[in-house]
Amino acid sequence: SSGINAEWPLRPGDEENTMCVFNIYIVKIMLGLYMMLAAVLMLNLLVAVFSSTYEEIQENSKTLWKRQKFDLMVEYRSRSPLPVPFSTILHCCRFIKLVIKNTCGRLSGCCADDPSDIP
Repeated sequence: SSGINAEWPLRPGDEENTMCVFNIYIVKIMLGLYMMLAAVLMLNLLVAVFSSTYEEIQENSKTLWKRQKFDLMVEYRSRSPLPVPFSTILHCCRFIKLVIKNTCGRLSGCCADDPSDIP
């Protein structure tokens, strides 16, 4: 006989070929168990990575929320409370106050020395 392929299909009394087929089934079963174990381990690793990422995001979420709230408050503080056509009047009033404050500071004796006297 030249090998398994020459004698395939198996004859009922041939023990060598029966043992070979038995080994093939053992290999297939072990490969299946290995693949299932590998899939379970990979899934476990994926859950661990997601858990770590979630915890990291939770730690940074309050800091990020406070920073965004601060940025929003600064943005609204810098804007005019009036709608767009009327905001030009407010900007002009602020500009006039700034000019008066700067020129008053340059001229001696124009304004009081105490900053609490300035409205």
